[in-house]
Amino acid sequence: KEYASVVKPKEQVLAGRMHHLTPEIIESWKKKLYEAKWENARKQLPEDIRVAEMSMNDSWFCESGPTVFSGNDNFTTLSISYIKNANQ
Repeated sequence: KEYASVVKPKEQVLAGRMHHLTPEIIESWKKKLYEAKWENARKQLPEDIRVAEMSMNDSWFCESGPTVFSGNDNFTTLSISYIKNANQ
């Protein structure tokens, strides 16, 4: 399996924040989509997809430009799209 991208990330702000993730995985030369909500992403995604939580204050972080993480050969590149909430 190979990580391809995150398709259409969405953030839902109600009493808290809910992140909706749709990672695209390439497996046997076919692309598969997995939908997950951040609150229980670990339960919804295959075991070989690593879910890591990182704490940060994104009030300044998202202003610093695009965020890209890259890892070893087993995990290619992950980018983050920030959605600004004008009411905050």
